[in-house]
Amino acid sequence: MIETLQDILNFSPPYLSSIKPSEWAEQNRVMSSDTSPFPGKFSYSTTPYWREIVDRLQPSDPARIVTIMKGAQIGASTGVLETGIGWIMSQNPGNILLTARDESLIKKMMDTKIDPMIKQCGITHLLRPHTIKKKNQRTGDTSTSKEFSGGTLTAMSIQTPERARQITCQYGFLDDFEAAKTSESAGSPSKLFETRFYATYDKMKLFYISTPETKQSSHIEPLYLEGDQRRYYVPCPCCGDFITIEWSIVNERGTKCGITWKLDGKGKVIKESVGYTCQSCEGFFTEKHKYDLLLNGEWRPTAEPQREGNFSYQISSLYSPPGMSTWEHYANDYVTCCPPTGKVNMAQYKTFVNTVLGQTWEERNKENDARGIALNNRDYDIGVIPKNKSLDDGNGRIVLITCSADMGGYNDDARLDYEVVAWAENGSNYSIKHGSIGTFERFKGKEGQEAQRERLTYDLVSPNSVWPLFEEVISKVYDCDDGTQIGIQATALDSSAFTSFAYNYCKWTKCAVFPIKGLPEKANRFADGAKVYQKGKETDNLYILNVNKIKDFVSEMMDLNWGGFGVDQPPGFMNFPNSDGVNYTFQNYFKHYEAEQRYSDPKKGTVWLKKHSAVENHFFDCRVYNYAIREIFSAIVCESIGERDGSFDKYVNIVFGS
Repeated sequence: MIETLQDILNFSPPYLSSIKPSEWAEQNRVMSSDTSPFPGKFSYSTTPYWREIVDRLQPSDPARIVTIMKGAQIGASTGVLETGIGWIMSQNPGNILLTARDESLIKKMMDTKIDPMIKQCGITHLLRPHTIKKKNQRTGDTSTSKEFSGGTLTAMSIQTPERARQITCQYGFLDDFEAAKTSESAGSPSKLFETRFYATYDKMKLFYISTPETKQSSHIEPLYLEGDQRRYYVPCPCCGDFITIEWSIVNERGTKCGITWKLDGKGKVIKESVGYTCQSCEGFFTEKHKYDLLLNGEWRPTAEPQREGNFSYQISSLYSPPGMSTWEHYANDYVTCCPPTGKVNMAQYKTFVNTVLGQTWEERNKENDARGIALNNRDYDIGVIPKNKSLDDGNGRIVLITCSADMGGYNDDARLDYEVVAWAENGSNYSIKHGSIGTFERFKGKEGQEAQRERLTYDLVSPNSVWPLFEEVISKVYDCDDGTQIGIQATALDSSAFTSFAYNYCKWTKCAVFPIKGLPEKANRFADGAKVYQKGKETDNLYILNVNKIKDFVSEMMDLNWGGFGVDQPPGFMNFPNSDGVNYTFQNYFKHYEAEQRYSDPKKGTVWLKKHSAVENHFFDCRVYNYAIREIFSAIVCESIGERDGSFDKYVNIVFGS
């Protein structure tokens, strides 16, 4: 409640200013070294391409919808989102909607972006203080909302657009829009959000901001194509013609232009050789001209917008200013994922296209070929962890042992397929053992055989329960080829089909067993750049997996080639023990890896589906779950020592004290 005269003065709507947002920021914002690589008085001379875009917020500007499809780490949060919100609060107040990729990032966004901006601009006095009303309702300055003189700022996950139904907004900054969910009942997420602005349509300002991901399921690219598709043109220092900065482009004369470099004898990028070949004059210039290039650049539309007031912008990370990532840095990234000799790492290359070039990646249908990994049988025995062999192969030390299991059959005729995997420092892996507990058969055999077959059950208390047999597998201590022994550290159990039985077992066992489920078909899709799992709520330690994305990763691992002894294996390479004639044969194991095919779906993106109902994919699924538990367990260990955003690489550093 506003009780004092000062409260009334502070919380009164300010005069609607005519100062441009970019001018206001340069007059009022001072950056600190812990929030910006460019501390001191804020200036758009560093990232001049954001000036026009943030100034679209002015009431006199014709823009109603602004779409920004961009590369990563190029200053959009500072130059557009944060500055825009600060200008609105102090100069042209109204209700603001702000989104983050998911619920877990909302508070982080407020703490690391919005609150520092408010302090840097000296507008803290405009916020209504944090208070607690009846029924413990929090208002004022909180971790998800801020009330200020003349308006409110409401932050939410881009994946929960239904919450937006409760508010009416004039301004919107829909950040990470690529992560929005598609609803068959409500239509496209952009239409769902836009209805929140119709009440103020004549003065609405709605910004869609995102790094693009997969073309088939992209939300940001269709919006960009609906606008006037602006590109940032800069003057070539050689000829003066205005050009866009491209990674690779062939000009009208058939010459390949764009970012160029040379490699040394070891295949490394020579720093002094990196530069740009102009697509207009074919002249060569280096990044030392970049400051002037950017400062003298201009946005130019390249298409007619589909509706009035719709402006769209695309910009890559190649435009990042001096002091941030360089062309040499990106050339090294490219050579890593697309080596001059050897196979392209498609997963890394996709990330490069998305986050550096700011372009969508078009997935194509794919079939796995298991013949390649079937040749990766190595000279170690089933059930033995090859510590020494991992060192010989250039993979480093064995750092983690995981197991996963796929539940099949029926409750009273159970079959549980499992695999144990050892992970090396660099992500290469060694299958240790696979097997099946139970003898469920989809098709009945000859008369009399069914009656003779022993059946197991998923019932935990039954005398013929499958679980004590599985317990023997995951509690076993395995011999290593260096004379030591090691046990399984974490196990993933697919709980999608027999949920209650899986949950009961996970609560009963003394081993570290985590129930997992694939993402439900109608649930919010994971954004491509997000983790491959998220915490579930149904039971303790439940994790929901982005199975299609993990299958992409496993498929890429299957495609890796190795030159043989004396050459380090590529990270992620899959190794298998000698077959004993029963286990690790093509028919009963490797064939499972080619049972599915990847399809492109315009609504769901890419999905992996069985080629037909008769094929078996149990051990392909087991490898997918092993990859998932590797990531989950690594993050849990990292979090236990205060390391946020844990990953397998960080886990390796923790284990070996790097």
